[in-house]
Amino acid sequence: LTSACPVTGQPDFYEVAITIETDGTAIETKTLKLYLETYRNQQTFCEDLCVKICEDLFDACQPQKCTVVLQQRRRGGIEITATHDIARAERG
Repeated sequence: LTSACPVTGQPDFYEVAITIETDGTAIETKTLKLYLETYRNQQTFCEDLCVKICEDLFDACQPQKCTVVLQQRRRGGIEITATHDIARAERG
């Protein structure tokens, strides 16, 4: 997954892990890949991107639980890992 740093405009590269505990509705991997590619030129911070992806996936398939982990590649000596999860019980 690639996005752009909102401060410098430089590309940020991520490893993304998605866990969806579903009871029927899923997302096709090709569709997921195309969705993730939409962030290529968007300027966003790692933490905000993690929340946005998790919320979008949760809204799309209404699973029991959705967890997204983004690990940003080291840049300037700093590596960031952001995690966000949503459970159906929390959303009511």
